[in-house]
Amino acid sequence: MIKFTITHEINCDADTFWRLFFDKEFNEQRYKGARGFTKYDLLESKDSDKQLTRKVTATPKVDLPGPLAKLLGPGFSYIEDGSLDN
Repeated sequence: MIKFTITHEINCDADTFWRLFFDKEFNEQRYKGARGFTKYDLLESKDSDKQLTRKVTATPKVDLPGPLAKLLGPGFSYIEDGSLDN
């Protein structure tokens, strides 16, 4: 399995980020609608007094150049695992 990390800056305050991060409808529209992901499924969501957690699996729609397509195959999926301590 190939592992890599992608980092990007998000231009909003922390409260807005975490509110949207845990908003199921917002994320489904964002990934399935606006970004055209072929798959975006919530695997797990927990809300306790101490922590909020969310785990999703996603498959972005990609059009890779030949060498990358050969390396990665016809597509790839990833799991995003996030948590916020209260």
